[in-house]
Amino acid sequence: EHGIHYSYNVTQSMFSRGNVTEKARFGQQCCQPHEVILDMYAGIGYYTLPALLLGNAKVKFVYACDWNEHAIQALRRNITLNKIDPTRISIKCGDSRILA
Repeated sequence: EHGIHYSYNVTQSMFSRGNVTEKARFGQQCCQPHEVILDMYAGIGYYTLPALLLGNAKVKFVYACDWNEHAIQALRRNITLNKIDPTRISIKCGDSRILA
């Protein structure tokens, strides 16, 4: 999707094909290079990965949270799969209301 590779186990987490253009717009137009982003419902990286990878304004850092351990595992794989510097992201598993 927009050159971003996603990996996940369909029996343990979901992929949302919806909002395809919105995910790209978010990464390409809404994020600035100096920004630190909090993705409270990161899943497998629907908005986290576009923020880190798309456009000239790739964000400085992302905090990614999700309660689904399987989605978090998939997000970690997707960070590696897309060759993202792991020092640009902090991934937390748990309730966003508590973690944030």
